Amino acid sequence: MTSNETLVIAHHPDRLDWGPADADLPPVAEPWQTVWQADIAGNSAAVRLKAFGRRLFLMAPPDGIAEIRGAEPPGPASALGGEPLLQVCSGIGGAAVLVDRGGGLRHWHPDHGGGPRWASGSPGAALNPIGLSGGRIVQTRALAMPDPGPGDWALEAVDPAAGRLLWARPGRVRGLLPIPGGLIAIGSSGRAVSRLDAETGETVWQRDTPIPIEEAFAFVRQRVWLRDADGGLSALDPESGEITGNLALAVARHPVGVVDARGRLIVCTGLAVATIDLVTGTVVEETRFDARPDGPTRTHGWNCLPVGDHHILFADMNERIFMAPSGITGRPVQIWAAPARITGLAAVSRTLVVLTDDGRLTALRPAVA
Repeated sequence: MTSNETLVIAHHPDRLDWGPADADLPPVAEPWQTVWQADIAGNSAAVRLKAFGRRLFLMAPPDGIAEIRGAEPPGPASALGGEPLLQVCSGIGGAAVLVDRGGGLRHWHPDHGGGPRWASGSPGAALNPIGLSGGRIVQTRALAMPDPGPGDWALEAVDPAAGRLLWARPGRVRGLLPIPGGLIAIGSSGRAVSRLDAETGETVWQRDTPIPIEEAFAFVRQRVWLRDADGGLSALDPESGEITGNLALAVARHPVGVVDARGRLIVCTGLAVATIDLVTGTVVEETRFDARPDGPTRTHGWNCLPVGDHHILFADMNERIFMAPSGITGRPVQIWAAPARITGLAAVSRTLVVLTDDGRLTALRPAVA
């Protein structure tokens, strides 16, 4: 990374690498057409689309993983290590984490496959891991299942390749955000934020918060960004733990969104869009969409893909997909309507891939170039 580049680490449930990026899609606000469709065998409720850099994968527990290349449907999902797959979790430093039903953890990379398996000693449903660089994994583990009490939790770091538990500390965390050399941890009640040393697990600092913190969602140029229960956004200095700035949005009481490759938070409610520059800590624009009979209804902020040339793509609660220029016009254009509930949106090779809860994948491209 050069001195002119901005390090961006941001969480998104449909990404495996904590690395934000604009969707590889043409910004065409016209109807799109179906390129191919595929039915997914097995438990459609557990199937997910997950992006890794510019590559896209279908996660199909318990069978395994299949890559989607855009021009054609995915092949059969491949099993990994002979264990039924339960979930695939995000990683930083070039690897995600696979969790199997038996409680095994392993690093996974699209180019290298799965690494050595770590047997956690708990069922897979008790684990919530994050992959770190150097082959390490940090996991929140429930020590008693199926109903763990407040004292039945631990935070642990392991090295599967070396077969070693690196450190462990009691307690449960609401969320973790990996940053260079450390981890930002949100306490189980949301009333405390702390920085942990990634090598030892020791607390570097801890700060109480007057409003519960819902999430530490991004690290952008030496700022950690937090979202609280009242919908406020705060910038935190990771070295001291001090709050250095606060923001509130007029168009979104609970600003959930996605972070693009330039370190901008895009918050789309379906009725409005806001863009926040997390580098400078300023609101770039807030636009309310025109109220029209054929316009979008509300959406969740995760169902949004930043597209190049200042466009966004999103799905509303009526399972319609819209393209809109962010900050240029208040008129999103419907490009497709799904026949069932949309559970995943992703992009690869200038193709939009839509997953619906009837177990079907649909690939779309613009009808006109």
